[in-house]
Amino acid sequence: MAEVSRLGAAELTWDHKARRGVLRFVDEAGAAGGCEAEQLTGDLERWVGTGREPFELLVDCTQIASIDAAWRQRWADFFVDHRDHAVLAWFNANPEIDLIVTMFRKGTGVTGEVFATEEEARLYLAGQRA
Repeated sequence: MAEVSRLGAAELTWDHKARRGVLRFVDEAGAAGGCEAEQLTGDLERWVGTGREPFELLVDCTQIASIDAAWRQRWADFFVDHRDHAVLAWFNANPEIDLIVTMFRKGTGVTGEVFATEEEARLYLAGQRA
């Protein structure tokens, strides 16, 4: 059974069986800040648990208009703590978001890639499990 957390323009869905989160921006405002990131990473932390079991996060960048420094920092802090057992895949990123993701990946050391489509991103995640 999936759990959903929605704050402002951001929605995070967690599939316990697959150990996969899906982060989407669900309205055209597409803006998020530190308050939303704090709540969403808290929910993800609760769902992931205290063990070091592998998990995935699929990020739909289609509606992202802006994410502030506090948002980026909170997610970076989360993934620095989980980089050894998390895999991320982003898709539909515009050039600005693609650059932010590249800096995020390098700064956190997390495993992940950016893809043009959701299908490509999901295939990548499936390949990481194999």
